Amino acid sequence: MKKKINQKGISLISLSIMVMVILAITGTIIYNVKNNLKVERLEQMQDDIENLQDKVDTYYAQYGKIPAKTDVEYTNIAQMQEAGIISTAVDTGKFYILDLSAIENLTLNFGQDYEIVKSLTSETEINRYDNLYIINENSHNIFFPKGITLDKEVFYTNYRVEDVDTEAVNLRYVDNIKIPEGYHYISGNKVNGIIIQNDSTSERYKWIMNNSEISTIPEGVSVDNEAEFIKSANLFDGYYQGVTDTTKVIYLPIEEKWSDTYDKTGIYKDINEDVAYIPKGFQVSQTPGMDVIQDGLVIRDEDGNQFVWVPVEDSRLFVRSYWENWSGNLEEEPEGDDYFSDCKENETTYEYTQMKNSVTTYGGFYVARYEAGITDTSNKSTQDGTVKPVSKNSTSVWNNIPWGGTYDKAEAIDGYQGNDKASGAVKVARSMYPDTERITEYALPATATNNTGVKSTLIYGVQWDAIMRWMKNIENSSATKTSPQNKYILDSTGKGNYYDSDDTNNPAATGTNNYEVKNICDMAGNVDEWTMEAYDTDGRVDRGGDYYYSGSGSPASIRGSDGPDLSSSYIGFRVTLYLDV
Repeated sequence: MKKKINQKGISLISLSIMVMVILAITGTIIYNVKNNLKVERLEQMQDDIENLQDKVDTYYAQYGKIPAKTDVEYTNIAQMQEAGIISTAVDTGKFYILDLSAIENLTLNFGQDYEIVKSLTSETEINRYDNLYIINENSHNIFFPKGITLDKEVFYTNYRVEDVDTEAVNLRYVDNIKIPEGYHYISGNKVNGIIIQNDSTSERYKWIMNNSEISTIPEGVSVDNEAEFIKSANLFDGYYQGVTDTTKVIYLPIEEKWSDTYDKTGIYKDINEDVAYIPKGFQVSQTPGMDVIQDGLVIRDEDGNQFVWVPVEDSRLFVRSYWENWSGNLEEEPEGDDYFSDCKENETTYEYTQMKNSVTTYGGFYVARYEAGITDTSNKSTQDGTVKPVSKNSTSVWNNIPWGGTYDKAEAIDGYQGNDKASGAVKVARSMYPDTERITEYALPATATNNTGVKSTLIYGVQWDAIMRWMKNIENSSATKTSPQNKYILDSTGKGNYYDSDDTNNPAATGTNNYEVKNICDMAGNVDEWTMEAYDTDGRVDRGGDYYYSGSGSPASIRGSDGPDLSSSYIGFRVTLYLDV
């Protein structure tokens, strides 16, 4: 008979040890899971801050200010100060909540309390919340007041206490005013005067605010380029002047910035919520003073030609207007189309109809920022559309060009002199962005192409008058006529290249004399500009006056006329664009 093998159970001691081992392993696993979750949260917060830092740097470079709710200071920072994460050398300014709504294409892991505080105005209420991202106005360091705890250490930003900056930040903007390169900020603000100091010579300069737009150099001041100084001082509402030597000034350079090229025509909304349309193939300016519609919104094409949007808010007022008898009273309209018994604009043509439909549809049109220029003056006599005009600063103005055609009645359009298919200003203007479906009808070069969202024409009389209506409230401090006729469009003295403002008595290169209103140069003076409008049966209307005359006798709004075949140094032209409908 076989004996049974002894079957022994697990002892109590062994069981206890086993349980303790299992608990230890489980505890370690739980701890590691919790720790890993905390590490993940810390990494998410640091990723948020790095993302925000990039966005803030981009915003600051473009607008000269931080995207923050600066109406209420954020003061709930005691714990961060105790932790030593706030630098007494760098984080010297106030703290504000980052305005997440001002930052585009942003996705965050934390900061959900922003949706609560963004509509609050009470400092006490706002400072109860900490699931936010805040920024120091001077250092631009970003913090998360709620903090992330890991291994008994609380993290408030994307660096540790031992990494806190100890060197003061060199501010590049104060109150949105740029600190020039080679200078550093000392004290003050925009209103009381920002004090800056030269890094090398220790010379100090103070910001001087303009109380109103200036048209001349301040007395006692010396500058190399008067036109650039005046443009800068008006754009930025001031300039820096030497504290000790008051003849010295520093004016801020106007640094142009542009959007990406539009791949299709799209809506643009400016800071005032006004709307314009940017055509396919163009960029819109992001430069202060050039990005607001009422100031003159500027666009450019791939070749750098610039145009300004002219808003037409009421299409019923898109009519020709006789400004010479206008009183200057803004409540009164000038005499309209009924006044023109001798002048005519052929409103039945395909081009005019398309242009007007476009203005009605989009609420405006584009006008060349500059008088038509030509880069190679040896081609000035080539006026058949094979050489395109440019709308750029500092180019030779394209004068000595006829409207087109002769006095031959066989060539006349509806009895009015001129042939728009002949070589001249009409044909050259149409060639810039041609209507490719009417190449033959307009007798344009067969190779003409256009990949943009606009068509170009010689400016129509009704378009010139729309610009005058847009500018009619602008006063001219240099006007010789008395109020209420001290308006730029009625007396352009000092606002254009006239015989009494240019001793050389010659046409100037485009845009070089700073005669600019709503970012459009030389609407008054320099050269008369052909329009599509006809005068009686003898000629074509030109507008704006020229360097032979005075600003009071030949202001921006004036009409003149010449034969369509006249080629003279005092006559040029200007291009306009209408959006495809």
